[in-house]
Amino acid sequence: MHVLVIGGTRFVGRHLVAGALERGWDVTVFHRGTTPNPHPAAREILGDRRTDLDRLDGRWDAVVDLCGYLPAEVAASADALRHRADSYAFVSSISVYPDAGPERIGEDAPRKVLEETVDAFTPALYGELKAACEDAVLQHWGPDALIVRPGLIVGPWDHTDRFGYWVRRIARGGVVLAPGDGAARTHFIDARDVAAFVLDALAARRGGTYNVQGPEHPPTFAGLLAEMARTSGAAAEIRWAGDAFLTAAGVQPWTEVPLWAPGHTLLDRLVCDAALAAGLRFTPLATTLRDTLNWETEHGTRGASLAPERESELLAALPLSP
Repeated sequence: MHVLVIGGTRFVGRHLVAGALERGWDVTVFHRGTTPNPHPAAREILGDRRTDLDRLDGRWDAVVDLCGYLPAEVAASADALRHRADSYAFVSSISVYPDAGPERIGEDAPRKVLEETVDAFTPALYGELKAACEDAVLQHWGPDALIVRPGLIVGPWDHTDRFGYWVRRIARGGVVLAPGDGAARTHFIDARDVAAFVLDALAARRGGTYNVQGPEHPPTFAGLLAEMARTSGAAAEIRWAGDAFLTAAGVQPWTEVPLWAPGHTLLDRLVCDAALAAGLRFTPLATTLRDTLNWETEHGTRGASLAPERESELLAALPLSP
């Protein structure tokens, strides 16, 4: 199979290209070169999707678009490749769904609507932009398009420092500040599972829209941290901090304390029945944690989340449990 990957050098794309090559597929990677191409067996075309689509002079069985954030750019790519490939896969996000909505969020649930023309990526409009990008793909490809909406993506090569923060922090041991009471279920999916689902769908010539989220048996947050401790062999004492305490202390949800998003229930309500019926498979949690820890250990702390000094300050201010 001949596949063109737009992106493919950083996180999900890195795993997707590796998986395609393992299957014996012929892979072309089109990217800007800001991240070195880690796949010597893949053909490389350097260029920017905004200005260099004319460099895509081949013919492919499928296109996988991993880095589409602006509708106009995605529309241009989808149009330019309409007669150069048989199918087009777009990796979107569950952020296309509003936080408020039905108790079960399937693929036909209402999506966010982009109310304005946006010429530059705006993080606050991430969900709206992704939804508009989906529409751009569907406009040009119709039922041949494959739209994949992952939840929180984790695993080796995750540059966001969300899941990785907790893996590193638990491995460091000692007294750990954690949000909530540990009872909430956690939902995430290994990047390799997203990649495998896309590749399987392409191999089956499958179109349609799919929510993809795991793990197979979602642990509580307390259970997840305990499993991280078992993976690293660290002795970690968890001190739970309630939402009111963290909010009063000015702690920023999600960015400063990863995976803490008070009032955000989208992940809990997501339904992935269609993807499961289409063959979505899950990497065992222990494998995800082990591989993530190994990668985090090799690549060091990025410091994008709760700093040790800030954690110590919050722990000192946290009332002792009765």
